[in-house]
Amino acid sequence: MTGDPDLQYPTWSDEDASRARQLAVIWRAAAERLFATAAGEPELYRRTVLLVSALVDRLRGEPPALASLLTAWTERDRVLSEVAEGQPDLAAPADPEATLAAAFALRYNEVVMEVAATRRLRLLSTYDEPGTWVVLEEQGLSSGDPFHAYRRVEAHVGTGRALLVTTVPAEDLAACTHEVTRGRVDLSTGGLHWDEVSTRYDDEAARESAVAAAKVADP
Repeated sequence: MTGDPDLQYPTWSDEDASRARQLAVIWRAAAERLFATAAGEPELYRRTVLLVSALVDRLRGEPPALASLLTAWTERDRVLSEVAEGQPDLAAPADPEATLAAAFALRYNEVVMEVAATRRLRLLSTYDEPGTWVVLEEQGLSSGDPFHAYRRVEAHVGTGRALLVTTVPAEDLAACTHEVTRGRVDLSTGGLHWDEVSTRYDDEAARESAVAAAKVADP
């Protein structure tokens, strides 16, 4: 599977997904600059946070789809004006474009997570056989590559118990370390919750053996 799995959603076009990814890079960079600049001035930082939060609240009123977010970005000056009218105690931002970008970056992250959660629930709902484990997400090569991470999420249909299977580069970048983390999928929201401790394995075979054992021991 290639690309961002959370953006591979049936109602989203490839063009929207590609454009959103490109803009997200710009939004995040602008947000970092904005808060770095404001960090040295407590009052400016406070007002920046308040305005960005108000903008995010405004964007939450749009449908949770990339097309809606992209349209709002083309109309961002109007979005800022609407929020400013409702927040008369907030002065006009020193950098309106960066302030808007910060809000769009936050809302983009939310949309991706919301749609990914919905996708997980839909995948789980397509199976009704007791004891079934379903692959909800998968990226990269299972055998591992030091320069391309592997990530797989599997969940049990009946209980929501979940396993996160990943690889991370070894310190010398010559090989990969394989990890398995237990957790769960919230069957009402689709959210993922992982244990704080992961178990490491030297190779794919040992990792997959542990995955199989975990499914039997904790179905």
